[in-house]
Amino acid sequence: MLSRTVLTVAVVGAFFASQTIAQTTAGAADGSFTYQGQQKNISQASSADTATMARFYDLRDGCEGLCIAPDIAANDVETITENTVLAFMANELSNGTGLLIDSRLPSDRALGYLPASASIPHTLVTPENLLLPEILKALGARSLLGAFNFSDAMTLVVFDTGPTTMDAHHLVNALIAAGYPAAKIKYYRGGMQVWATLGLTTEGLSS
Repeated sequence: MLSRTVLTVAVVGAFFASQTIAQTTAGAADGSFTYQGQQKNISQASSADTATMARFYDLRDGCEGLCIAPDIAANDVETITENTVLAFMANELSNGTGLLIDSRLPSDRALGYLPASASIPHTLVTPENLLLPEILKALGARSLLGAFNFSDAMTLVVFDTGPTTMDAHHLVNALIAAGYPAAKIKYYRGGMQVWATLGLTTEGLSS
């Protein structure tokens, strides 16, 4: 179970991000931003690294055969591409109104993750988890007499391994079931698989 301290540190870090990301040419991203006091650089390699790509194609999602994630995670949740993720980093993430959420389990996140993303495994957002109210509060929801007001909640971009897995789909729907507004959630379906295939910067690569 995710501790309150770990979650709070991950979320609060978004409020200290400032950045500039620009597409210098069509299809190429180059820029940097500051997150939790550290400079993060986003760039696109001239060619994808096959070893990095391969680490995100171990299909362990519990499907019989190949999973194919739906194009839409839930009604009123926008499905976005890499360019929109980069714009999100440049805007909502940098001004503290948004959070980039990795919905994978810690064992999968250890393989690598998007820069400045916070880990909220989809398995934590359940009615049975006594920390669920704290998770929602960390995302900007306000609690009053046992009810939540999401008017100040952050805009979320949720991702997972990619189109062959369902973690992001599960987290998006669990958040909505908990009352989070669908209009404040975006679904990056490409996830780590497409991000790595495009040669974009990935952090936390394990050996």
